[in-house]
Amino acid sequence: MRKSKCKFDEIGNQLDDVGGWCWFWIVLNIISLFSYLINGVIKAKNLKSKGKKDEEYSVYLKTFISMIISLLMIYFIYSMCKLCRGWTAFGIILIISCLQGAYFYL
Repeated sequence: MRKSKCKFDEIGNQLDDVGGWCWFWIVLNIISLFSYLINGVIKAKNLKSKGKKDEEYSVYLKTFISMIISLLMIYFIYSMCKLCRGWTAFGIILIISCLQGAYFYL
């Protein structure tokens, strides 16, 4: 799975540039990373004003874990797109995102 599937140019150099769709996908993940952060801080401040310390710490922990997972996903997407395996990365990320959503939101 870590073997490159990129094509070669006329000279014989391997074309391993991250394509436009991969950059689009990476930017969307960066936007979601910031939305996790902003949403978590807003939720924690609301809980702090209501005096619910236990739930506030839980929100901070979930936000921190979500941010770590997002950073790992961005790195994984970039490295897989450099190997011309964007669709493989998409499938793996889809499965991981479903598991993450089930864990945090159910």
